[in-house]
Amino acid sequence: MTGNWNYRVVISILITLIYLLSLYLTTRFDYTDQFEGILMWYLVSFSLFQLIIRKIPVKYLWALLSLSLILFLFDFPNLTVDYYRFIWDGEIATKGYSAYRNTPEQLITHFRDNNYLASLYHGMSDLSKSNPTVYTPINQLFFRFSAFLTDDLYTAITILRLILISSHLMTGLYLIKFLKSINRSEKLAWYYLLNPLVLQETIYNIHFEGMMVMFLCISFYFLVRQKWLVSSLFWSVSINFKLLPIVLLPFIFRKVKIAVSSLIYVLITITTLILFYLSFDKLEFGHYMDGMRLYFGVFEFNSSILELFLHYGKWKYDWNMTRIYAPYLSRITIKIILLLSLIGIPENWNGVFRRMTIALFLYFLLSSTVHPWYLITMLFLGVISGFSSIVLWSMTIVLSYAFYDPVSKEYFETLRWIEYLPVVSLFIYEVAKGGLLIKWIDRHSEVSACE
Repeated sequence: MTGNWNYRVVISILITLIYLLSLYLTTRFDYTDQFEGILMWYLVSFSLFQLIIRKIPVKYLWALLSLSLILFLFDFPNLTVDYYRFIWDGEIATKGYSAYRNTPEQLITHFRDNNYLASLYHGMSDLSKSNPTVYTPINQLFFRFSAFLTDDLYTAITILRLILISSHLMTGLYLIKFLKSINRSEKLAWYYLLNPLVLQETIYNIHFEGMMVMFLCISFYFLVRQKWLVSSLFWSVSINFKLLPIVLLPFIFRKVKIAVSSLIYVLITITTLILFYLSFDKLEFGHYMDGMRLYFGVFEFNSSILELFLHYGKWKYDWNMTRIYAPYLSRITIKIILLLSLIGIPENWNGVFRRMTIALFLYFLLSSTVHPWYLITMLFLGVISGFSSIVLWSMTIVLSYAFYDPVSKEYFETLRWIEYLPVVSLFIYEVAKGGLLIKWIDRHSEVSACE
């Protein structure tokens, strides 16, 4: 018995070390020309992360999570250039300029002798250089905080990472408490917390979707505990990071009384207006909305249903019709979400979050732009509902990195089908039959109890 136990310990340690190594090696490749390396090591880390959750006791997973977070702490992001814009926005704000009024191209003429700002400018993408910022005022507070503390790029990155690491740990604490409050296994939480996509895109690439999820998770926790005021405040803050949580608001209408849901809507609206809209002057708000319309109405990246429309438009009219089809699909999305939220009354909170998951899945299927880090909110909801199809998507979405590699880009259209088809097929099955993650965990719990 002891020998068998020692064998299992050795195997568990070996799997854990290879998982950490594969996480690290995924980020060693340049995303602009080394897609194959990223793909290989990401798939290794993804396979091992699921094995770890299934085989290693929960009490040891916190230690593994800590090691995973420390792994990325002292490193420059190699899979994105977005952080140059984050830090640029913070720096120019400390110098009295507005990132909403001025593009980097306009401001760089004033700072050509500033080597630090010049290096930030040259690190940005051309699209970022030529447009005002699209990052919300609450995001800007963190950018300004790092700029206030340092004029060193490495230190600024580390400060932002420490903030996101703290938010990820806080998400873990509240996600486990929240799952227990809706009678779900805390094992589900680890499909989010240790997921390579989340660790790579939030901690390593410094995207603030992870912090938005933290506030949304805390809001959900207080929501099911009927702490309406506290829940509304945290929901408002999450909206101020990204507008996406607005999509989920209609689903509480059919679960709580009309008076309570109306109160929640009013509180969230007022708080959002105070935190968001009142942070702009009229000109800044106009520039921000122009940037958002440009981003969601003109750009297209890794879309699914929109891509089919675009192929049809190119075949029939011989030109790119993103400006026409993207807004059209957005209107369809709104109608579908409202329909899902109004039909029937969910029996319990699990039913509410299941509907939210389905709605957000359809939202992304109809979206014009689906970057890997956008999927983090979807994964969070998918874990709550126990949908293994969403976890699968967090693996297949790594194929979208092929777009940036000139060689792999030739196969991007084929890879897009590989990304979406298995996910959509499995999702349809789970909508009809129930989340497979929950079923697996229930069976596993029964076996453990028998043993």
